[in-house]
Amino acid sequence: MREHHALWHYVRMAWPAIPPDRLKQLEAMHWNPPRQKGAWNSGLDFLAMHRHMIREVKAYIHAAGLNDDVQGWTDIPSDPNDKDWPMPPAYPGMPEPDCKQPAATELFSGLAKNQFCSDTWLQQHSLDYLGIQIESGVNSIHDWMHIHWSAAPWFTWDSAKDINDPKNDWLASPYSSHINKHFWKLHGWIDARITQWETANHKSATLLLMGAWMGPASKRMADMPMMTDDEIRAAEAAFTVATTDLAFHA
Repeated sequence: MREHHALWHYVRMAWPAIPPDRLKQLEAMHWNPPRQKGAWNSGLDFLAMHRHMIREVKAYIHAAGLNDDVQGWTDIPSDPNDKDWPMPPAYPGMPEPDCKQPAATELFSGLAKNQFCSDTWLQQHSLDYLGIQIESGVNSIHDWMHIHWSAAPWFTWDSAKDINDPKNDWLASPYSSHINKHFWKLHGWIDARITQWETANHKSATLLLMGAWMGPASKRMADMPMMTDDEIRAAEAAFTVATTDLAFHA
């Protein structure tokens, strides 16, 4: 799942810049995205892929006979010192440091309440637009949540550490973020916005999401086009927006 999640994000961001030989390899394994992040219908891709991930993990949990489930936040914790979900402190080299500042928390708490959790707002916009605004809008609440709850990474490209060790759960990288428990809380919250959109608009999202691009079906690791170290680094560098694009930074 590391490979699938990271590669899905990577090709949607980097496709025009990927070397021709690598493009041919990815195309041969059906990893050519029909559109890039932020483009029309990319919001449906974003919502559908992560909904599928949540359902896959729920199936794994059920098959393992574990008494657990994937439940997102009902409300995004807005207190940095929340007793259950406190904000990890800033750390050296952290991307987008403004995402841990009070101004950002205030901005995104307001967006969550007045847009993404507002029936009135949801009735005025398509499901695709909802997904685009969550993932790649000028104030991407998805990117903010990934950085706001990220802690210092355990894996720092030290040759003595295995990049696939479960300790590598850095929330700021698409290769490791879904190992982090916060990932399922924030993406569970995002997934609930699909359900709320359906209720607000008296429509089903099923057909819309069926046409989305989620990449090839998850396979055994040996069948995946393994990402190079450079590709993983590039995916990490492009995973979040630049602070200069955020309204609270202006």
